[in-house]
Amino acid sequence: MEHNGFRFDLFDVIKTGLKWKKYILGFAIIVAIITAIVFFLKKNVYKAYGSFFPSSAVMSGRINLFRETEQEWIDMIGGENEVDRTFVFANSANVISYLIDKYDMAQHYQIDTNAPKAAQKAYKRFTKNYIVS
Repeated sequence: MEHNGFRFDLFDVIKTGLKWKKYILGFAIIVAIITAIVFFLKKNVYKAYGSFFPSSAVMSGRINLFRETEQEWIDMIGGENEVDRTFVFANSANVISYLIDKYDMAQHYQIDTNAPKAAQKAYKRFTKNYIVS
């Protein structure tokens, strides 16, 4: 009994690929051109991450800084209170305003500094990108 249906072996796959090679190459080139256009038109977005551990308040105490005798074991990394204090400090308006002024974020965001509410616009744009967690 002879089977006249489609055979799925390597020779048939290669034969089909060679038969359609012009269309496959054309499709690949079109996709590459579209991808390049989208890539070059897309605005660059940069992300940065920083991690740090707040030190224990006991570490910077005068008794531990200027001790002449052998020091007892002290935990260098702070607890919940130090983490909360650092979180509040990092999210404070003073720190955010300092960062906006120091790195001239209004110019980076192309906000006219002479316009009314320019500082508020820069603050709002900056806080969208500034995340402390």
